[in-house]
Amino acid sequence: MPCPLEYIDMSQTLFELILDKLKNYLQCIRNARKALPEVPYSRC
Repeated sequence: MPCPLEYIDMSQTLFELILDKLKNYLQCIRNARKALPEVPYSRC
């Protein structure tokens, strides 16, 4: 039984949102490590 179209769109949007947050977080970690190797990840 195929999923409703709304459900697919919702999950896709949610997935992209999470992926975007993850990318930003990883970028923050990378920048923090470059600037100060001692900076804890929680600073992000």
